[in-house]
Amino acid sequence: MSEVSPEPRAIAGAVFEAINSGDLDAFMALAAEDVEFTSMVAEAEGTTFRGRDGLRAWWETIRGAFQSVRWELLDFRATGDRAVTHIRMAGTLSGVPVEQTMWQAVKLRDGKVAWWASFRNEREALEAAGSRDQAISQENGEVLRRSLDAFNWRDKAPWVALCDPEVEWLPPAHWPETATIRGPEGRDLACALSCVSSRSDPTFSPVRIAVRD
Repeated sequence: MSEVSPEPRAIAGAVFEAINSGDLDAFMALAAEDVEFTSMVAEAEGTTFRGRDGLRAWWETIRGAFQSVRWELLDFRATGDRAVTHIRMAGTLSGVPVEQTMWQAVKLRDGKVAWWASFRNEREALEAAGSRDQAISQENGEVLRRSLDAFNWRDKAPWVALCDPEVEWLPPAHWPETATIRGPEGRDLACALSCVSSRSDPTFSPVRIAVRD
């Protein structure tokens, strides 16, 4: 029986946990042997890091340069073995507070990070990850709009009716439940989460729905 790979969100969480806790061994264990990546932070911008030596060089150049530093995962989206993350880095460099927000395009392989690149905006990250929005049919576009309306109004019955019985749903990173929600029980849980949240009740609206003729 083949080993089941960890969920992409779990991999991302483990990576940032390793970085924030200063655990280089755990960080390296989460990357493929031939990993390749870039960084936007400080002097490393524009540099391509490769393999185990690259991981160590990044760790020493970036993380080691800060007196204190922490990476925060703001948002995470994955499709298959590709993902886009929105992260914030905050720390102190030579006594000066530094904060930077960035997006990363990520590719996974066999449960490990094989490639990532950092970008200043979401569109570039989506393009690099091959996740730009694709056109859907007029009918499916209408279903999406109705589903968002029902969700925003906390109207459970029509929202559940518009979901496939095998629906999979990934909550935003800041919600109390962040694991992938699946099936009928998951649909109920998603509704419960939206209803019990207090001031930060989530409201979703499609920025753009690309509909094909």
